[in-house]
Amino acid sequence: MDNKKVLIDTSIMIEILKNRDKSILHRVDPYAFHSCTIAEFKQLSTATNSGKKQDVRNILQLFTILPFTPEVARKAAEIYQTFRQENMLVKVRDIFTASAAIIYDLPLFTSNTKLFNIIKELELIDIPSS
Repeated sequence: MDNKKVLIDTSIMIEILKNRDKSILHRVDPYAFHSCTIAEFKQLSTATNSGKKQDVRNILQLFTILPFTPEVARKAAEIYQTFRQENMLVKVRDIFTASAAIIYDLPLFTSNTKLFNIIKELELIDIPSS
């Protein structure tokens, strides 16, 4: 049986890194986990020392990293314009993550459902209780 696929939001990566506990991933078995290059950039750019950068690299090895393609960029621009028309300020990296989930047709595993619920095309998987 093939595993279902899911895109991991940086909020989940932060939870794993902060608590040094990967058990959160087991709460959504049997998913195959994916991330996107923007998440890789975000996590590595905010790691403040070599130990933290290595922690990020170790976490990223758990995921298939999906490229940021022209199609993802176009979808991100569309989402950005929608937020802009509504006078909503949203971090560009969150828009990139949402657009990657939509283009790759993957549900987004996130703890930030309040933000991502606004994007109707996006299927979300919230953190289940342990």
